[in-house]
Amino acid sequence: MSNVSGLSTTSLPQLSFKLSGGALFSPPPQNYFIDTAEGVKCLALQPVVSESGFSVIGNLMQQGYTLEFDKDRSRLGFTRHGCAVP
Repeated sequence: MSNVSGLSTTSLPQLSFKLSGGALFSPPPQNYFIDTAEGVKCLALQPVVSESGFSVIGNLMQQGYTLEFDKDRSRLGFTRHGCAVP
């Protein structure tokens, strides 16, 4: 949790996921920080304990992206879309 009250500009850290094959998924901070109270932001990540190493990229993290799941080749494709495109 971070108290950002009184700051005119909030500088939040950039989070990136390096996926197998070398692709880098770097959603904007608004996709993983949530406002919990006036001037308070919380990191919206939750640990997943799994022997398989399986992780979830949730709904909030996916906003502004189109994701394509290729089950046959065990691949995930993604691209920014709509208002998320810089």
